[in-house]
Amino acid sequence: MKNDYSGFAWVNILANLKTEVGTVETIIVIKRLGERIRTLRRKKRLTQQDLAERAGVDPKYIGQIERAETNPTIKIIARIAEELDISLPELFTFPPEKYVVKKEEFGDMKVSDLIKDKPSEIQQIILRTIKTLSE
Repeated sequence: MKNDYSGFAWVNILANLKTEVGTVETIIVIKRLGERIRTLRRKKRLTQQDLAERAGVDPKYIGQIERAETNPTIKIIARIAEELDISLPELFTFPPEKYVVKKEEFGDMKVSDLIKDKPSEIQQIILRTIKTLSE
């Protein structure tokens, strides 16, 4: 499957992954990407070796991507997507995470109490996330 990469907003997301390595958002995307690649690879009944050979990379590199130990280039991600027979937008369509917040974990604490000691960048990410989830 040949992918048409032009005109998608996610191209900016991918570009930012290489420039903002280490931010919480980037780390989460890299982790989710690795999980998604592993899930899709297993659904196709491919080993890491199989996928690596098809994508032209070292099998150890596939493992590192799946464990979020490396930040692959857009070119490598595109080759992996092609070998998994999936478009890049589909590859970056992550299933919702399942996590239930239990009252006993936070008691009667307010969000402001939970994040007050965090760096401002982290506070902004948390507040944006809460705002998005509550819409």
